[in-house]
Amino acid sequence: MVETEQGVDSQDNVRDVDPFVKEDAPALRGVAEFVQFFKPIVPCILGLMCARTGLIVGTYGSYARTDENLFTDGSMLVTLAIMLIGWVFIVRAKSYVGKRRVNALFHVAIVGEALSLVLLALCAAFAPYGAPCRFAISCLLTLCASLAMICWLRRARGASNATAVVYAFAPLAISEVMLYAYSWMPVEVAYAIAGIMALAQFPCLRAARRQLRPCDLKPPVSPAGFFGMSETIVSNRKYLTATAIGIGLLSLVIGLLRGYPTGESIPFTLPTRALYALLTIALCVWFIQRTVAGKRQIMTVLIWVVMQSLCMLALLVYSFAPDHLEYGAVFVTTLNALLVSFMWYVIIAFESTGWRDAFYYAFAGWFVCWGCRSIARVAALSVLPFNLDTLFVQALVGCALVVSVQMTFVQFIRVTNHENRELAKSFELLRQTDARLLEQAQEKLRAIQETELSDSKIAKLMGLDGSQSYADIRYATMEHNARELGKQFLLSDREVEVVTLYALGFTQKRVAEELYISQSTAHAHIKRIYQKTGLHSRQELLDYLEQYTS
Repeated sequence: MVETEQGVDSQDNVRDVDPFVKEDAPALRGVAEFVQFFKPIVPCILGLMCARTGLIVGTYGSYARTDENLFTDGSMLVTLAIMLIGWVFIVRAKSYVGKRRVNALFHVAIVGEALSLVLLALCAAFAPYGAPCRFAISCLLTLCASLAMICWLRRARGASNATAVVYAFAPLAISEVMLYAYSWMPVEVAYAIAGIMALAQFPCLRAARRQLRPCDLKPPVSPAGFFGMSETIVSNRKYLTATAIGIGLLSLVIGLLRGYPTGESIPFTLPTRALYALLTIALCVWFIQRTVAGKRQIMTVLIWVVMQSLCMLALLVYSFAPDHLEYGAVFVTTLNALLVSFMWYVIIAFESTGWRDAFYYAFAGWFVCWGCRSIARVAALSVLPFNLDTLFVQALVGCALVVSVQMTFVQFIRVTNHENRELAKSFELLRQTDARLLEQAQEKLRAIQETELSDSKIAKLMGLDGSQSYADIRYATMEHNARELGKQFLLSDREVEVVTLYALGFTQKRVAEELYISQSTAHAHIKRIYQKTGLHSRQELLDYLEQYTS
């Protein structure tokens, strides 16, 4: 995918921070400072919002009810089956998807999403009872909108945890405002307007390419790791593994609660629809504020406490108000929306921590979250209508919730205990050895930890085993060196990309093909790089990179 055309020094947007600042001190004081700092990713946020809004309008009916039954989860299962083909291809290829292909897929997905919404508008206007036709269009819409969202998430790889939270939760909050307006419109009108809004992703994409990338934003206060508990790569990966398992289990619970107790979707009234939107927006804003303020463990403990509390509240309200299921549906739908953003955040964390292509982790995230939810929802539609006792349904949902809670927090406790044991070993080594021997021992300890993680079948499946190829390591190293060169000589982001590929031995023609630009443009970039750096050949460039930037 094509990146930034014009370079901007990312350090200009990062203010100096006292290293002794209190952990809970606010990172960005005031709304104006917050908006100014994250302004470069606004186009990405709006693009992701448009992609998500089109999907919800077309297959969820703008959340006028909890879902649209098979048009929602049935179409998602078809989409996941198609994604499985792409996932298998990525596994077999063991390489990264080129930017040219990503860019082409991005554009096709946006056009496909817009076209699907227009077709749904025509279907609603002229064939309101054409269920097979609507289902086929819903499948196309779900696939295209999902791919568009995945491409937007791909742009956030390498972002800090605070930036990732803003990137994941801000689009959800904005989209809820739009969806509430859509819920008042006739369906064919809502489809048509959402189709136009889907095409707005194109100007968002062009604007995003002229701004700093999310990975270039460095919030002044950033807790350790994506989950604010561990500073070691090994433990951070284990937290990711535990989180993925917990998301899958919680998704099963959501699938059952969205059609409680008979399996049919639950319609909202105007007050409950507004309450759901306000509750979702308030929670999104609160998560963003807490994370950006430097609070730790927001995405490790607090997010789970909130989601599981919503789940319990939904079950309690369903029980106390069986004649007004829409009240319980408020909490279920809010929980489902929060899980969307949390899954986006986890995908960004996987993309930034693992070694595989970003599509690998995004497809896997869709399988774990939406696959489990859709399977539970379809199973509920098939089984629950057969006059099952409501108490049995409550017990089933309650058991599933307890299992998801226990599995998630047991995994977190195990990882934390492991971290504490390693810390105790370090202190013991510090007491018994001098500094030089301690450093050697810690290197051996890290090697053992990496070996332990690599031996984990789950870690390998999730692409967190660290099994990078030599080519991947070489590319990452050269990209880092090129960025250091760019900081020294004020190179643009595009020129940094050209330096990376050119230093790896790519010809000008190959550089142009990889970056989806013309050969003359690639030649012009290389010429400007030589002018800015004062170097005159590829060998001089390589020597400088090795000597001054490594």
